[in-house]
Amino acid sequence: MDNNISLNFFENYKKKACGITLDLSRQKISQKDFSSLLEFLQSRKVIESFNDMRQGKTVNISEQRSALHTSLRDPSPFAPHAKEVKETLERVCKFADNIRNRQWKGITGEPITDVINIGIGGSELGPRTVYNALRKEKKKIKLNYIS
Repeated sequence: MDNNISLNFFENYKKKACGITLDLSRQKISQKDFSSLLEFLQSRKVIESFNDMRQGKTVNISEQRSALHTSLRDPSPFAPHAKEVKETLERVCKFADNIRNRQWKGITGEPITDVINIGIGGSELGPRTVYNALRKEKKKIKLNYIS
């Protein structure tokens, strides 16, 4: 097994974009293994699949629909379903405002006093969004997390 790393390995596996450096040269992987990994990704068309997902193409085969979570992170008006995303985010902001200003009532008719965020899938985006939306209201609204 070839575990030798040439000097240019370190430069070949450092990439910079948008002020972020991805430095794979520090990983315990040989050039041969890294090349095999890249070949595997190419054979499985991972980059093409990623681009299809970003373009809003059907990639969720079991449900025959797009995986649109990338559109939530893309502020471009040209992102797939950008209009729907903008409308949904506006509705979410209005809902959060109604919780904060105590206009949204619970089943008892009283203002909401507790929010329970149930985490599914390991994403921290949901809990962070809830926290940021309600952080100024900590004394009025208790934030609870389940993951």
